[in-house]
Amino acid sequence: MTTEETRARIKQQAAEMRAEIEAREQRRRAAEATPPAYLSHSEGKFRVIAQGMPLCADKATAAEATAAATAQRVKLAPVYWDGDSAEWKPIEGVTAS
Repeated sequence: MTTEETRARIKQQAAEMRAEIEAREQRRRAAEATPPAYLSHSEGKFRVIAQGMPLCADKATAAEATAAATAQRVKLAPVYWDGDSAEWKPIEGVTAS
C-alpha cells in the first residue's frame, strides 16, 4: 500500500466510525424521547402504551388506565402523551382530574 492509499483507507475508516457513532446517538435520543411506558390521551379516552404497544383497551378515565398499568406491574413515566395537542405533558395534570 502506498502512503496515499493508506491515508485514504484511514479516512474511510474514520468516516465509517463517525457514521456508526451518529447512528448510535440517534437511537439513544429516540429511546430517551419516548418513555418505555406511558399514559396516552386522545379524543377523551385514556390508554397505557408499553414498549410501543397498547397495554389495555381504551379507558374512560386516567385512573382506570393507571389501574391497568398497576395490575400489569408497569411503571408509568411522569409525563403523558396528549394526542390531541401532540405534546408531552406532566402526568399530574391529567390524573388529578
